[in-house]
Amino acid sequence: IDIIAATAERQVSSDRDAPTEGSVVNLQFQHLLANVTIKIKAQVDNVIIRKITMGDAETLYTYDGSQWTGSNKTSISVEPGITLVKGADYVDVTQGGILVIPASSNKPLTIEASNKTYNVKIPSGTWEQGVKYSYTLEIKQDDIIFVDGAPYVETWDSENATGSVIIK
Repeated sequence: IDIIAATAERQVSSDRDAPTEGSVVNLQFQHLLANVTIKIKAQVDNVIIRKITMGDAETLYTYDGSQWTGSNKTSISVEPGITLVKGADYVDVTQGGILVIPASSNKPLTIEASNKTYNVKIPSGTWEQGVKYSYTLEIKQDDIIFVDGAPYVETWDSENATGSVIIK
């Protein structure tokens, strides 16, 4: 589940009445979570990615408008059932990404593929809100490796709500 939020400053001067119903307030919504995508390609044929589990994921925190507080960790799993073909391009096996509370990225990752389980650690760094992080891995004959220690990082687009959207 994605979480977005927006704030608006008072748009009328303090000596005037509050805006009348139907007044327009423009809001800039921003993602509060980070999006972590795992892309894999295989050097062996017909590898079925059955399950991906990220351990130590932060959950059940409180957001006060500027920061997350709390401390609870759990595992997040995705069961894509995707078959990788030898030599094909990278495939997003998280099917759009795993949404996480911004935190340290140094998490254990378990990939259950065909008849083998791979255990790796996501490279160290920090995930920030409103950002997408794409990690690429390659399955070889008996091993799996991160292709690059650093993820591909891109801004996660924010959404605008204008007078055509009514929020009560």
